[in-house]
Amino acid sequence: MGPRGSLARLVGIVLMSVLVVAWAQPATPPATESEAFVVVTSAEQVIGTWRAGNDHIRFDEDGTYRMAVGRDQLEHRPYDISGYRFEDAVMHVLNIATRGIRDPGGGGEEGRYEVRLLEGGSLQIVLIEDPSAGRAGNLAKVYELVERVATSAEQVVGTWHVGTNFLRFDKDGTVREAVGRDARDARPYAIHTFRFEAGVMLLAEIAVSGVPSCGDAAGRYEVRLLAGGRLEIVLLEDPCSDRARNVTRVYEHVE
Repeated sequence: MGPRGSLARLVGIVLMSVLVVAWAQPATPPATESEAFVVVTSAEQVIGTWRAGNDHIRFDEDGTYRMAVGRDQLEHRPYDISGYRFEDAVMHVLNIATRGIRDPGGGGEEGRYEVRLLEGGSLQIVLIEDPSAGRAGNLAKVYELVERVATSAEQVVGTWHVGTNFLRFDKDGTVREAVGRDARDARPYAIHTFRFEAGVMLLAEIAVSGVPSCGDAAGRYEVRLLAGGRLEIVLLEDPCSDRARNVTRVYEHVE
């Protein structure tokens, strides 16, 4: 073999070594030192819809997640439905049903993943161990938030606004509505108690000024945490139509 043949063989060996190292890397790289993150320990921290490109995943309260190409396919045409649970800061997943994907279930064995909430609000799923390479390839990614359903007061405490209408959720379980940021304490037009039960926010009137009273009627709402730090309040049921009309909006975060 001449000098050129030896050189070509050497280059080929080097390239193959690089490819082998690349293939051996985990499906999702760990967060860099500059990326602060919190390790997820409970389902409540991830319940909602997330996306990586056009791949969407929705974690539901019933302990299942759905994956689909496109958000509108999550309900009727998911390509993966699996059960999930958290134990000792590790997410365990087990296949329930799949559509058109290779090696989906790992022979009925569980996969194990670390789930991280990154500083910027993204969700990172990191492979620990999974007998299903197909499932690991689909699941281990970094996802951006589409929407989350709030399940606790801590997720909404603060001030929110749409135009000149302001809402302030306080740690004591009260929410104040006012026209203008400065009127929240001195001149709120409504003060309610709020609490969460099974992903539903319950509102009950304390006092109103200049708007019709809702009396003892309680309202039920879903609160969604949206991309970009916004908050959406969605009516589920409220016999007080004036309150429902006032609060069901998409709000920007103030503080």
